[in-house]
Amino acid sequence: EAGFPSTFSVALDQSKGTEASDFMLAVEKGVYPSSNAVLAKFHHQLSQINVVIKADFDVDIESVHIKNVIPEANLTFSEDGSLDVTADEDASKVDITAEEITAGKLYSAVLVPQDLSGFGLSIKVRNGNTIVSGINDASLKQGYAYTITATVTAEEVTAGIAGEIADWEDGGNLDSGDYKVPFEEHEG
Repeated sequence: EAGFPSTFSVALDQSKGTEASDFMLAVEKGVYPSSNAVLAKFHHQLSQINVVIKADFDVDIESVHIKNVIPEANLTFSEDGSLDVTADEDASKVDITAEEITAGKLYSAVLVPQDLSGFGLSIKVRNGNTIVSGINDASLKQGYAYTITATVTAEEVTAGIAGEIADWEDGGNLDSGDYKVPFEEHEG
């Protein structure tokens, strides 16, 4: 009846694409039935994370995961035609598998807007090892895109989050500070 669901969940595995997780909305008021097309401008309602991998050696990446995020959203329509999207605080936090855009270099995921506390990045390499990095707390806003730059060295991986992606609103810079996690290996 409202023209949109009251809840929405992003896919946990977005490795085949983010389209099913990208919730968009267009609202046009004062439209009456006619034979003319109604032109509406759609806006992204969730947040986008792009992971840029920078390595000082050739790293063969199998998958990239955004760790410890809420995948479920509550949607509320406002009188002004906007949609308020909030993370469902009762939902369990999960890991989201990102889509590979450019092999070994760029990965992308669509997330529910939320305050991220204790989230991180996990990079699984083809030899079975997993490289893990924590990231300082961040706040993802509705309709904004962010970039996580992961610098991988032989000793460690560091990651920081910032903004400025085309076709989404600029999310600004979120400083990762001097947060570093030593290189970890996990059998996988």
